[in-house]
Amino acid sequence: MPGYTAIADTGEKIVKILKEILVPEMIQTPEGIGMCSPQEKEGIVLGVFLYDIQEHGEVQMRAMVNVSPSKQVFPPVHLSLYYMITPYFEGNVKFRSEQEQRTLGRIIQYFHDHPLFPGEDRLQIQLLRASTEDKVKLWNFGSQPYRASLFYKVSPVRIDSARSRAVERVRAFGVKVERREGV
Repeated sequence: MPGYTAIADTGEKIVKILKEILVPEMIQTPEGIGMCSPQEKEGIVLGVFLYDIQEHGEVQMRAMVNVSPSKQVFPPVHLSLYYMITPYFEGNVKFRSEQEQRTLGRIIQYFHDHPLFPGEDRLQIQLLRASTEDKVKLWNFGSQPYRASLFYKVSPVRIDSARSRAVERVRAFGVKVERREGV
């Protein structure tokens, strides 16, 4: 059952996939890929930044979930997680730009070909259609110049409720039939 770690687990899955498809061909070491804010990238060459969390409106469970004959848990919450993936290559402009564009292209290609997470039957990753203006607004990190980034939505991420209640099942059922006169 997915618990409160589901958000962190999703970010780790993205990082793991990026390491598998980019190291060592495009990024030399796996340590160069990680979760980070554009302001605090400390040695990261490709950063994955969770910038928003929203309730996923397409999947909503309202009913209690039976976990045993005597216990029910409250319904889970389903979320959409929004990530910005940004390359931070260093070096001369020509080399850096080419490497960043190749890396972004490879990420787009992979997630287009594999929109469902491996081993997950419903967790989907989708490239967002955001305007340049919206992307620049999201990239509001002080004096940091805007860098070409990819914006993805991952959903539905499920977090099960920790609340439960005891229930009793019907153990006996009786029916009494009476005959009425005049009918």
